[in-house]
Amino acid sequence: MLAVVLALGAAAVFGTATALQHRAASGVTHAEVASGRLLARLLRRRSWLLGIALSGVAFALHVAALHEGPLRVVQPIVVTTTVFAVFVRAGLDRSRPDLAEIAWAVVTCAGLTLFVTSASVPVPHHPPGPREAALFVVVAALLATSAFLLSRSTEVRARRGFLLGVAAGILYGLTAGLIKLSTSFPEPGLGAVLGHWPVWLVVPAGLTAFTLSQRAYQATRLSVSVPVLNMMDVLVAVTFGAIVFGDRLFTTPGRLLAEVAGVTMMAVGVWRLVREDERLHAEQHREAVLEAGPTARLAPDRDGS
Repeated sequence: MLAVVLALGAAAVFGTATALQHRAASGVTHAEVASGRLLARLLRRRSWLLGIALSGVAFALHVAALHEGPLRVVQPIVVTTTVFAVFVRAGLDRSRPDLAEIAWAVVTCAGLTLFVTSASVPVPHHPPGPREAALFVVVAALLATSAFLLSRSTEVRARRGFLLGVAAGILYGLTAGLIKLSTSFPEPGLGAVLGHWPVWLVVPAGLTAFTLSQRAYQATRLSVSVPVLNMMDVLVAVTFGAIVFGDRLFTTPGRLLAEVAGVTMMAVGVWRLVREDERLHAEQHREAVLEAGPTARLAPDRDGS
């Protein structure tokens, strides 16, 4: 129960941070990204810096949740990050979520509840397998690198954002697995913990995932980048738990059906929720442009400044 509470807290704070970061990153021009000025531009935005600070708080909650519970329970809860992000973004834009957004948020949460309830069954303790973990890290890193290289070879913004989301999601899921592995060693003391190789990979994997997610936010719409990022995150983390820790998901046919139904509801709910949020945001932008006149298109971007 404590792991669920901590994971929900991490999702809420992550969602707030994501909304702030996306609002800041979406205002950066493609020319600034191409010239390597993305980070410099974002560092001048207060909303982006606040998002960074909140991400640190959320990360601490996430670590605590992974220490208390299995990957198969904790990581799917993080999918609700998108639900929180959409509603926080609506608040930042001073707009109200409509009934469709609320309905899809309910579908997402219902799917999450169904999945977590079905997956939260006691299983025998399985010590982590170091060889399996090392092989998983190598394969995941290769897959993420391939997705990133493919994103650089396409000029289609939606496809580039999708592939960047895939790469970031793989690395976020891998980071969750590495955190779980780093908090699962029985030896007490900081020196003993620092002697294990997974500890030293958490920060590089997490920072790389974060950088790729910022590029994905800038490259294309939320409905393209965020759902695939979250789904890959969960898929990789749950697979890590199954391979390295021996987590069992499908213990009975009934639970299998419930878990598949829950994951499907979450995936569809997240996708439709983000699409609905984008539609409303586009309508509000068009209305603002019509009210302000032609000069509105030339107005400087002041988000977070």
